[in-house]
Amino acid sequence: MSRSNFFRRIKTVTFSRGLLTIRNSARAFARTPGLSLVLLLTIALGVGSNVTVFGFVQGLIHPSFPQKDDGRIVSIFAQDKTHSAGPLTRRQFQLLRSHPDSFTWIEGARIAPANVWLGDHSQVAMVAAIMPNLANALGLPQNGGVFISRRVRDREFGSSVNVIGQRIRVNN
Repeated sequence: MSRSNFFRRIKTVTFSRGLLTIRNSARAFARTPGLSLVLLLTIALGVGSNVTVFGFVQGLIHPSFPQKDDGRIVSIFAQDKTHSAGPLTRRQFQLLRSHPDSFTWIEGARIAPANVWLGDHSQVAMVAAIMPNLANALGLPQNGGVFISRRVRDREFGSSVNVIGQRIRVNN
């Protein structure tokens, strides 16, 4: 017997054994319908609970994005001398904006340390200044206020304090 015939025969035997196993399983399920129903219900509950937990964890890790339009938002980074991702220079940003055929619109956020006055003291914090189209795409209100993280709010004002209307100055 040649080698290819040998492997073909093994595949045929394996396939026929698989069909025999399926047929025997179907007969066993038909003989015990109550047990079969409980088994199928258990599998369905296991799959459903797995999907529910996965969806819950995904919601915690990646909360829903409040993007208003159906378009896509991409982040564009430059490479520095060490080949790691970093911000674009002003010149690179202006060069991208000068090609309107590449993107529908190009906006940005400048992230830099700034002197921030919270209540009666100041500290240096990372601050992002966001351009209007990007703020609109992210669903952020544009009324001249600032957003602070929950951690900063809890540390500086207390978790129960409503900070809306509190005086916060950024770089005077």
